[in-house]
Amino acid sequence: MAVDGKVEIALELEDNLNTELPKAIDSVKNAGDKIEAQAKESNQLVRREAEKTREELDRKFGKATRVKLVTDADKHGIKNFDALLKELPKKKQTELLAKTQKGEVINYEKELRKVPAKIVSKAELSDHASEGLRGLKRETTGLQKEATETGHRFRRLKDIMIGSFVGSAVTSGIFAITNGLHEAAKAGLEYDKVQDTMKTNWKVLTTEAPRDGKEMISFINNLSQHSIYSADSIDKMAQSFYHINSNAPNAKKWAQDFVNLGSTLHVSNDALRESGEQFSKIVAGGKASQEDMNVMINRFPMFGEALEKASGKSMKQLQEMSSKGQLSAKQFTDALDYLGKSIRTVRKKL
Repeated sequence: MAVDGKVEIALELEDNLNTELPKAIDSVKNAGDKIEAQAKESNQLVRREAEKTREELDRKFGKATRVKLVTDADKHGIKNFDALLKELPKKKQTELLAKTQKGEVINYEKELRKVPAKIVSKAELSDHASEGLRGLKRETTGLQKEATETGHRFRRLKDIMIGSFVGSAVTSGIFAITNGLHEAAKAGLEYDKVQDTMKTNWKVLTTEAPRDGKEMISFINNLSQHSIYSADSIDKMAQSFYHINSNAPNAKKWAQDFVNLGSTLHVSNDALRESGEQFSKIVAGGKASQEDMNVMINRFPMFGEALEKASGKSMKQLQEMSSKGQLSAKQFTDALDYLGKSIRTVRKKL
């Protein structure tokens, strides 16, 4: 009797599994497809905006001015500057075209250091390129390679949902399917909520520079997909950086450096966000207290060494300076720059 009961239960579970598993797979795939569709729509929007900007600037400065700028860039060793120009923020494109129209000399290395590394890494250089441009290209290419390699260690959301949730269901039975679907639905809803919140916040933050908002959202999502940190945590941190002086390139650089630093030490999402917000308060205030310095060092032990290297001061001197309110925010940004470069250098050697 007991044996027959067990067989009936097993058969019932098997029947349920055969019935519900295809539904589970379809539901999870649909959630993943929705996320992919949103990403595709976002990319198409960026391309349309780029075309619109080009047409607008061609009307303002004349197509001949753009051709002149591209020709000049080619003489300086950048073979595909027309394609790069299209990806630059509208403000930067306007600046370069205005300089060209006025006949001003353009320092391409200096200008490209102000734009996202993702764009600079796409530059195709000729033999005419300066050593400075070549160095910038190597640096940004390494940064992009680092982000890509980090991303390869993590599966895409759709794969995780299908592999983890449905795979778990096959192993554990029909109850795991139910739990998996709940988690999948929760993840999908949470993703939508984070994206909606990001769009709303950045629209408010960048009223005078809407292009910045779109670029930051794209940057945050890309950085999250290629790191161990959630878009929500990176978003909050990036917002705090942008609040300082509405400088998108700085916000991106600091966010990237903090993500690299956090990944090295495997700090949590909350810890990363809190550290970034602490850093932004220091930079916004212009000064760092002894407590500020100790908090950063406790969270990231190597930050103390970086402060010493960047400032040329000993830890004892730094402690004394901070206690007297003499430690500047610039010393903190220099320390983060030093750490960011050090981490990139180490990873290149691995």
